[in-house]
Amino acid sequence: MIHALTLILLAAMPKTAHGFKVWRAAVDDSSETPRACAHMSKDLEICLEVHEADEDCSGTFSFKRRGAIAATWSGIGMMCSASSFEVAQVDLDGTGKPDLVVANLEASSNGLVVSWVALAVLDPRADSPLKALFHVQEFGWDAFLPRPNGAHFLASEWRGGTDSKGNSHTYLVGTELGWSNGCPRLLGSTERWRPLTNGLARDRAAIPRALFGAPRKLLSARPTEFRRASPADSKGAKEVVKVSGTPETTCFDFEDRSQVCTNAFARRGDGRLGAMLPMDLWCSDEASTLEGRRAAIAPEPWARRFASNLLWVW
Repeated sequence: MIHALTLILLAAMPKTAHGFKVWRAAVDDSSETPRACAHMSKDLEICLEVHEADEDCSGTFSFKRRGAIAATWSGIGMMCSASSFEVAQVDLDGTGKPDLVVANLEASSNGLVVSWVALAVLDPRADSPLKALFHVQEFGWDAFLPRPNGAHFLASEWRGGTDSKGNSHTYLVGTELGWSNGCPRLLGSTERWRPLTNGLARDRAAIPRALFGAPRKLLSARPTEFRRASPADSKGAKEVVKVSGTPETTCFDFEDRSQVCTNAFARRGDGRLGAMLPMDLWCSDEASTLEGRRAAIAPEPWARRFASNLLWVW
């Protein structure tokens, strides 16, 4: 009875962050395996259940609507805990009908303490609610900037790069995105780059955090630079004739009957802009938005400890 009352109170009193409501997951003590849920209302619930036998702390998210499961997707519990996620209600497309955004802290590194955050976007009214899945680093709810025509989102990550003198640095990089049908879309080719200095380290340490930080605040302070990406070389690009698969593995079939799947590249980019979309992006409308366009595999255009490829799309 106490546990049920606690859940009701949590559902009734979400915190407000940057103009929208955010619910923190609460541990389900009645579950035999690690499980936590966020209750947005009596009809809407999102839970993560961690498979305790799995060494990688993998689990399953479920979205319940009026008591019935309407969507599921894979998730990871931070140190095999299920309560490291929050759910926000954000009007992404500017329709006046809020979407649900699930942010799950999956891992945090030593040293720089890089957070690895998985995001899921759901339309709670749709027959197929799950709209997008992707990863970012240094996430915080201030990444969402509400606008009359829909929220902007600053997707952040750490990259290697060089300054104007050719010196190598580690940078916190942010890319501004808009939304269409619950899927992130690039708003342009300009990115925010801030080098890792003592000043950035102090600013990060000064941010009060429970789960998440404040990337937009960090990337609005000096010495953040605005850099414009250059269009990618379209040599070797081929027409995409079919897109198929699942959120875990999506495959692209080309006009020459070759095929490439998402295990062959880390992310996608817009070749016309030379800018990249978030890591591990999957969208429910990929077939309709990518079929008929041209694409090519190429190495990532910045230095990384572990080299990987990306799929440029024109």
